[in-house]
Amino acid sequence: MRKAMAPLIFAVISIFSCAEASAQYNRGDKAFGVRGGFESRNTSAVAGASFEYTLSRHLRLAPEFDIIFRNKNMDGGSFAFNVDFPLQLAGDRAAFYPMAGLGYRSWGIHNKDYETMKDVTTRRNSFALNLGCGAEMSVSQTCKISLEAVYGLQRHFPGVQILAGVSFVF
Repeated sequence: MRKAMAPLIFAVISIFSCAEASAQYNRGDKAFGVRGGFESRNTSAVAGASFEYTLSRHLRLAPEFDIIFRNKNMDGGSFAFNVDFPLQLAGDRAAFYPMAGLGYRSWGIHNKDYETMKDVTTRRNSFALNLGCGAEMSVSQTCKISLEAVYGLQRHFPGVQILAGVSFVF
């Protein structure tokens, strides 16, 4: 157990000891990243990509695309256009951000026709209102890690996504 914890402890210490990392936001800053996590609607995994464009110190546009893996005969995809409102925390290395935005979710519901034994898939597509928050920390000048929770208020299939990601800042 102690040997398994050593790499984790080393990683945490090295992340917090980076003196040059900063979470300062300048107009025109961009970040592209990958993320993964959990979807509450069908209790399955989520994987996706995100892009961020900073408009001002406290305003950032963040389009995102996610694939929701199949579980409980449901899978889906979502596209969201969120607006983040980053608030820098102590030392300018970390930030907390509330978010709001619009999303489009497409859920596939898989059933079996027992007469023909074929997969019968129906789709539920609709817009969603996204509300959530996140936290991020700059690991270096060009890399940051994040954790966010987003509630997608959708007519037929509302749900919560909890996501962790890593982004390349340029």
